[in-house]
Amino acid sequence: MMLERIQQKMEGPAMKVVLAIIIIFFVFAGYFGANLVTPGNETVANVDGVNITNAEIDNVINNQRQQNPNFDQLYPTEASKAQLRESIRNQLINDRVFTNSINNAGLTASKEQIVKQIHSMPAFQLGGVYDANTAKTIMAQNGISDARLFSIAKSEIVRDQFNKSISETSFVTDKEIEAFYRMQEQTRDARVLTIPKSKFSEGVVIDEAEKQSYYDANQADFVQPEQVSVKYVLLSKDSLASTIKESISDEQVAAFYNDDNNKSEFVAPDQIEVSHILIANEEDDAESKANDLLSQLKTGANFSELAKLHSSDTFSGAEGGVLPQTEAQAGNSGWVPEFETAALALTEEGQLSELVKTDFGYHIIKLNKRTSGDSKPLVEVADDIKQRIADEQAQTKFFNTKALLDDALFTTETIEDLAKTADLEASTSILFDRSSAPFGLNAPAFIEQAFDSKNIQSKEISDEINMGEQSIAYLVVNEHKAEGIKPLSEVEADIINLLTEEKISTSTNTFAESIQVALEADETVDNLLAEKELNWVESTNFGSRDASLNPEVLSLLFRQVVPSGDKPLRSIEDLSSGDVAIIELRKVNYPDLNLLDSAKIQQLKSLLANVNSRSDVNKIVTELREKSEIK
Repeated sequence: MMLERIQQKMEGPAMKVVLAIIIIFFVFAGYFGANLVTPGNETVANVDGVNITNAEIDNVINNQRQQNPNFDQLYPTEASKAQLRESIRNQLINDRVFTNSINNAGLTASKEQIVKQIHSMPAFQLGGVYDANTAKTIMAQNGISDARLFSIAKSEIVRDQFNKSISETSFVTDKEIEAFYRMQEQTRDARVLTIPKSKFSEGVVIDEAEKQSYYDANQADFVQPEQVSVKYVLLSKDSLASTIKESISDEQVAAFYNDDNNKSEFVAPDQIEVSHILIANEEDDAESKANDLLSQLKTGANFSELAKLHSSDTFSGAEGGVLPQTEAQAGNSGWVPEFETAALALTEEGQLSELVKTDFGYHIIKLNKRTSGDSKPLVEVADDIKQRIADEQAQTKFFNTKALLDDALFTTETIEDLAKTADLEASTSILFDRSSAPFGLNAPAFIEQAFDSKNIQSKEISDEINMGEQSIAYLVVNEHKAEGIKPLSEVEADIINLLTEEKISTSTNTFAESIQVALEADETVDNLLAEKELNWVESTNFGSRDASLNPEVLSLLFRQVVPSGDKPLRSIEDLSSGDVAIIELRKVNYPDLNLLDSAKIQQLKSLLANVNSRSDVNKIVTELREKSEIK
């Protein structure tokens, strides 16, 4: 039952909120690891002597990519990617400036405040009460260490202190509160007529002259980029490995598994469990306190009791300092390097380390147990073995086949003959331009050769094209089309659709204008509305969150200027759907200020203060950037 409840919390909305907060902090604190986007660790900015690197920007991008499967589609061009990177760079600069300001202001949080903050997280509670096992499980499954969360909680507290100090000094006048109340609580006496464009979609005809006229007047819209079709031969290690893998027998896999030279590869790493006591750097006389605890332990004090009483790592401290079991292998333990080195050096159960200094503070480590890894069963590693055998054979075959192609390139006249010499197939592509190469042929080097004037003119086999790691290609230009204007027959359907939409839109707006003209002349429009089966939506009290109106129409209604007299104001509004709305505003009803009680005044005051403080924070960050040394 305990595990089920923890699993439910992992999937629940509360945990998603907690993790979102944690992830946001990690992103801008630079804690996500892999540099997957830009090679190297070049400095892109320096704030008061502290570098911001490309790796930190990459960490943010990688995290956003993990959160959104369509991330890459949002930034398809080099320009959009560069804009994203610059935006993140500025966010990181602002965060660094903001953090420096908080540190310089001397804001801090006590251990009690931090523990209270962590214990109050709903995801870490069972039945409304903090549960250490739940917290440990959730954090372990998300790869966030106890000490890291401790640091995050502290940073959030001091940031809240900073923001609160600004909001508490934000000045809000009584007139501002009254104006805000009048704006928030007002209602509108109005009626709205929505005219769907579908009412005018039947019977629309586009004749040949209209199509030709539009085509002639908009030639620039119908430019066909330069196109080629190519015959090509592809050779890649991965493709060879995929084919070879299908032919590997169970007997080959078993033989590899049982080979004495390979057995060590299928033994799980040793496991290690340790306990620790952390005295955080923020503690007064942290090193002295840690040394005192180490002395007590060396003279027989109970490690578990001291961890519960004194460890800054509240999660493990609640369990007597015990940390989750992990791999006893350098680089794979999940611990920071200094901690890992000291822990792996312990050899006897119960053995204590000396003080270990890390970025978190001073640790005392005790070895609880160390176990040898078990051999992995064949069924668990069979697919990995197949892939290993396939990769090794494919690598040999790739270089042998490449050598055959290199030799044959100067003695064969056609690409089909070249393919046959290596037992490959020549394929033919469709016509494509530089931005629409088929999948597998969209490598920059391939596109460059496909549109190379020498290859287009000669129709000879290209030089070897490096498509990536252990992947090559050869091509011959099969067909070439120079840049030109697409024929009318090719774009006719698009022109018809566009002109049809234009006519429907014109008819819809013309009808709306006829309604407005009649209303301005105090004429009845009942027959016009009946003809199109249209009806007004009317109310003397439309609110800003009224569900009876389309949200877009409601927003437009509340943007209308207040009528100055008894005569209603009317406007024709184009909607994003292509429909048209006629909005007739008769009157704005304002709330009675006598109903503005003290509770409501305080609520509005807090709301306005928050709005003002957000603006103040942005101004402060701008000022801090001007005062900081940013390179």
